[in-house]
Amino acid sequence: MKKRAGVLVALGLATVMTMTTLVGCGNKGSSVAVSTKEAAKPEKISWYINVGLNTEQKYEEWKDEYKKKTGIELDYTPMNNNDYKQNLELAFASKKSPDVFNLAGADDLPRYASQGALADLTDLVKASGLITEENKAVWDGVTINGKIYGVPWEANTGTITYVRKDWLDKLGLKVPTTYDEYINMLKAFKTLPECKVPFTGAKLFEDGAVTYLKDFYQDATPEFTKVGDKWVDGLEQENMKAALQRMKDAYADGLIDQEIITNTTSAARDKWYAGGVGVFNYWAGTWNQSLEDRLKANVKDAQVVALPAIKELKYNIRVPAVTCISKDCKNIEGVFKYFIQYMHDGGEGQVLFENGVEGVHWKQDGDHATMLPNPQNPKEALPGAYNPAYARLTPMKDKTKSVVYDERVTKSLELLKKNGEQQIPQPTSKKLTKINGDLTKLKAKTIAAIVMGKASIDEGLKIYESESKNLGIDEVLKEMNGTK
Repeated sequence: MKKRAGVLVALGLATVMTMTTLVGCGNKGSSVAVSTKEAAKPEKISWYINVGLNTEQKYEEWKDEYKKKTGIELDYTPMNNNDYKQNLELAFASKKSPDVFNLAGADDLPRYASQGALADLTDLVKASGLITEENKAVWDGVTINGKIYGVPWEANTGTITYVRKDWLDKLGLKVPTTYDEYINMLKAFKTLPECKVPFTGAKLFEDGAVTYLKDFYQDATPEFTKVGDKWVDGLEQENMKAALQRMKDAYADGLIDQEIITNTTSAARDKWYAGGVGVFNYWAGTWNQSLEDRLKANVKDAQVVALPAIKELKYNIRVPAVTCISKDCKNIEGVFKYFIQYMHDGGEGQVLFENGVEGVHWKQDGDHATMLPNPQNPKEALPGAYNPAYARLTPMKDKTKSVVYDERVTKSLELLKKNGEQQIPQPTSKKLTKINGDLTKLKAKTIAAIVMGKASIDEGLKIYESESKNLGIDEVLKEMNGTK
């Protein structure tokens, strides 16, 4: 789920319908205490996922291999990321929830958990041996009030800023280390004939935008955030005014993509690939290699540098996406053992979920595995099957089955680790579940109006304060802070 750290997700009417329906599930997830050694093997498992192999990349062969190895039929069809959340919500609303599915750890996990929609996996996880000293911090990041409702899909990842190094060299500029140097770099990029947009991104608030705009938000966030021992609305904090001013100025000067409000992440990536963008914040890991290679396919002499965080900020290391089991699953123990535990077993299952099918998605190449060409772009190797091997939760027992990654992949992850700050999941709030869609739209509308110059910072925030109170944000904060 590559997609985003500590962010609220824009949700429409389907969310309200879904979460209202989920209230009927009860206030607590079902607790499971049976050892997986006693678990009966399921005949069939239904799975919702928004990343990984698609039709062109031969997911059917992967699904067949899973059945061949486990004897279990997998009910699974690739799903577009843009449709995933709504499809999952509608599945719950119609009481046809999948057995197993992925959720964003920062916000969707506590939201679904607060509605009693998720199986409590605490006992199963503790008995499984999946928690180790090496990955304990990852588990801590997805634990809610001492309970585990989801297994980390990957170890912690996040986004970093990528810059056109060939443009820096052409202009005689060094890599910026402060915000002033960063803005001057964008202004210099704008003077280049080949520069269409100095900085691009997708949205200003929703859909991961807070992470992608970290260079501008810096120490501020419009999301719910913890200050000291108290959860607050980040959009109403004093440091948000400076962040909004930075974005407002950069937008007015034409340094930020004028279409950022309507951009999708794929549209922003396409602009980067086309060669007219100077700066783009996106995921560390295999995306570093992809962003440069796809750019060079269009601009042969292009070079990319991953930027260490400028002085004013730390990159966001997101709360991991998690794999969850529905409370209504008929065989929670079996699904956990033969699906979730299997994908992190350090052996056969992990190879299948990380690399795919041997001879179809990868091949043995001496003492390591090599991914085969991506059918969608044969000049590139497949990035993997589902779970990212470069951020695996559990080690691979047979090292010869591990993929050797391009140094750009490993170096970008090292840069993130050195320059990043771990995010934490927000507390559960039933009130937030009810108003989340409207509140997200209000925050997005407020930020857009200010950045685009349609409202002053003070005017925009004053209107937001009034409208958010009408929605019930005070009750949300009381629930988050455990007060009455």
